Amino acid sequence: MRVSELSERLTLHPIALGASEGDATLYFPRADHGLIETSASLNSGFRSQHSARREVRVARLDTCLPLSSMVGREVLLKIDVESREPDVLHEAPELLKNLRPVIVAELLPGVDLAAFEHLCREDGYSHYALEPAGPVKTFEMTASERHRDHLFLPQACEERWLAGLSARF
Repeated sequence: MRVSELSERLTLHPIALGASEGDATLYFPRADHGLIETSASLNSGFRSQHSARREVRVARLDTCLPLSSMVGREVLLKIDVESREPDVLHEAPELLKNLRPVIVAELLPGVDLAAFEHLCREDGYSHYALEPAGPVKTFEMTASERHRDHLFLPQACEERWLAGLSARF
């Protein structure tokens, strides 16, 4: 966070997000591939081998964010919890209902796509696959290592967000 030009506007919450509050084991994958490994997960099956484990506090998204201070503001929620994204969303009904955040999420193999389909069908979101040339609106979702990044826009503010994004591509 220190190197980000947005560091003064970011808040770090040193907790894991999940479906329930309490403690859980965070699994760290092997790091012998020479890259910085960022895919630690509460899902023990996300990687076949682990280099370490650590007990961490887990919170529901609705309980760890100061929702009342965010009402009326545009909120972008980036979820990267290694196939547990549906757990985070399922336990954030107040955030989804009241703040209508833009959601960026990875859809990796093993993720429950039904949760995202419900988000679009029942909660008024549109799905975009994030491609190198920009976001591509599609109704079909695929969990893939190769095409993992997806954008979910509340339909009421879809055009405004897309206009802002088109300037970047």
